[in-house]
Amino acid sequence: MALAGAAASVGNVGVSFATTLVGGAYALNAANLRLATPTVAGGATGTNARLALQQTSSASTTTPRGQATTISFDRPVQNLSFTIYGFTRSTATYNDAAYITSAATFTRSGQGSQIAGVGTSVSPWTTNTVNSESGQTTTANSVTVTFVGPVSSLVINYYSAGGSGGAQAIFLGNMAFTAGC
Repeated sequence: MALAGAAASVGNVGVSFATTLVGGAYALNAANLRLATPTVAGGATGTNARLALQQTSSASTTTPRGQATTISFDRPVQNLSFTIYGFTRSTATYNDAAYITSAATFTRSGQGSQIAGVGTSVSPWTTNTVNSESGQTTTANSVTVTFVGPVSSLVINYYSAGGSGGAQAIFLGNMAFTAGC
């Protein structure tokens, strides 16, 4: 199911997802903004569908190259939370990195032991170990984000913090929020 540019309704709230490329040398993979079932620790196929942010770089990768995915709500929501799964790093080709920009303030919880940073442009989430063989999604390479106050939109900025280039992906899941009538 493709979500790119399409609006979806959750209850009585419209939610839309849109991605733009930032910088050069990146291409969005066909699976970008589609539901995927990533592997879990040990390489087994997972059971939960998650929204994939997936891209390929053909060159050395550094910020600000990558993609900026905007999540918009047609009216402000409260208590928004979601998990970003699968921060991985290979020995030479990529190192997943991401940060959030929003007018609303967020907190992070459940930050895995393999993740460094706080999710801002100054201190993005990255992996602190080579872990690409441990499975795309583990507790150790995931982080949960929570916005308490009203949120109308946010941007997830995703790129590689280093490497020679290659395919990379992170996954969004467990999104929940409340909205008044």
